Amino acid sequence: MSDILIALLDDPRRDLGLPELVCRDAVRRLGSVGGAALCLGQDELELDLVAGSDDAAVALERKQLDLGEGPCLDAHRTGAIVHLTDPVDDRERWPLYSRAVQEAGVRAVLALPLRVGGIRLGALDLYLDRPGTLTGTELTWAVAYAETSVLVLLHLHEEGRDPAAAGTSAPDVSWLSEHLLEDDAFLDAAFQGAPEVHQATGMVAVQADVTLTEALLLLRARAFASGRSLPEVARAVVSRHLRFP
Repeated sequence: MSDILIALLDDPRRDLGLPELVCRDAVRRLGSVGGAALCLGQDELELDLVAGSDDAAVALERKQLDLGEGPCLDAHRTGAIVHLTDPVDDRERWPLYSRAVQEAGVRAVLALPLRVGGIRLGALDLYLDRPGTLTGTELTWAVAYAETSVLVLLHLHEEGRDPAAAGTSAPDVSWLSEHLLEDDAFLDAAFQGAPEVHQATGMVAVQADVTLTEALLLLRARAFASGRSLPEVARAVVSRHLRFP
């Protein structure tokens, strides 16, 4: 994931938002992927489009959301990777969307859920130029782009920005450099001036049996999913009204 963050830091297209930069960089790196789109989950049954790599990807993603069927929706609902390996063969599962995919000239779709632990945040769709799925190396990169998308969405939420409206606004990428530091340095920066977040992170690390960095991501994801601020969720943990088993 560090390579992806470095690429975003070095990207000269500062007129694009971070979600769109992630989608475009996924297309650049993954040879068989011709388009990518990022969706945000409002609940288990609803997704909103955040950004796409180009107009064609945005249009196909909107079609999926309008129809209410497709791999992106299933990936978000189940928390698992979902494939549309061939628009003809998969027509029984998604009859309307498969037809739209075929008409758009896309040969396959791979949907990766965006999640931290059991908390589901949305999905990343990759549109392939060939039938089937990604190679092993490509799939590893695809998962890394999904993880990067999670960081981007959580960052926008903490900044009080609407991720669905951030796809076309110029990004502030300075925060990305924090994620390239060692865990201790990153945590020190995150905890500065927020003692309740520091305490809650330690409690969640014990409850969920994870590292401090992973515990902080769990706190951020819960805040994102519940529409609350990070300090609010941290105070709920410290007061023992919220647990992460």
